[in-house]
Amino acid sequence: MEDYRRAEEKIKAAVEAGRVSKKDAEKRLIEMRKAIGADKAKGDGRGIRVDDYRRGEVRIKAAVEAGRISKEDAEKRLLEMRKAIRSEGRGDKKESRDERGLKYRAMEEKIWAAVKAGKLSKEDAMKKLAGLKKEIWGGDQKKDWDGKKGSDAGIEALKRQVEALKRENEGLRRRLEKGRGR
Repeated sequence: MEDYRRAEEKIKAAVEAGRVSKKDAEKRLIEMRKAIGADKAKGDGRGIRVDDYRRGEVRIKAAVEAGRISKEDAEKRLLEMRKAIRSEGRGDKKESRDERGLKYRAMEEKIWAAVKAGKLSKEDAMKKLAGLKKEIWGGDQKKDWDGKKGSDAGIEALKRQVEALKRENEGLRRRLEKGRGR
């Protein structure tokens, strides 16, 4: 509802500035009210479907090309829409993971757009994405639970723990046998 009020204020300001006609402003507000009603009918109003996102993405890109909104505003709106898609049906328990995923996906889109525009090769894009993954999720920089880096360190730590448990088990077995022998 707050989004509707903010949008309504922006539309009214655009009408006063002469950028939008009253008729167009009314149409936009009616469409927004319909969308709010449809969201309430769906459930709690959270989340959108992927096809809704795609339609919105097309409209937002058209608005940027027409100069009605800035690229920054468009990116913010698309990010909010992506969040709405991902949070649908999941609640908020994976919010921190979502943030990293959203950051990665946003950068991924920019990188592939650069490839499409011919500014970046596919190989360079793959390298950048791999580096980005490591940066966001830690990659091979993650330390295993014993404090060493890499998967071999984890295996070695497990081997050491197994040996320690075997020694402890052997000691307990000896103590048990001594107790029986008395």
